[in-house]
Amino acid sequence: MDWIGRNLPAKQSFFVTDVDLVLRDRRGRLMLLEVKRKGAPVKRHQRTTLHLLDKLIRAGIEAREVFDVGGIEIRPQYYGLHLVTFQNTTFEDGKVYFDRQPVTEEELARILSFK
Repeated sequence: MDWIGRNLPAKQSFFVTDVDLVLRDRRGRLMLLEVKRKGAPVKRHQRTTLHLLDKLIRAGIEAREVFDVGGIEIRPQYYGLHLVTFQNTTFEDGKVYFDRQPVTEEELARILSFK
């Protein structure tokens, strides 16, 4: 991504960001996750882009219940955009937060399993 950001023409006109995780199960449940380590904040341009994607997904699902994707019909259930923040890098070396609320490893595994 660094190369892309450095080599875009008129790079001041672009906001380059990544989407850390897209979770989707076989039932069509879908969730976007931004993961931050060492307590890093989400930068403004990244937050704006992620919220735009969140709104686009919500609007698309509201407008259309079933999607044909390569011959496969999917009825997505969108669980939203969420933030996972590690105080350091893992559960073993610091606290972990889901949408700014403390979470245990078991709780996070349950949430990410759509339970």
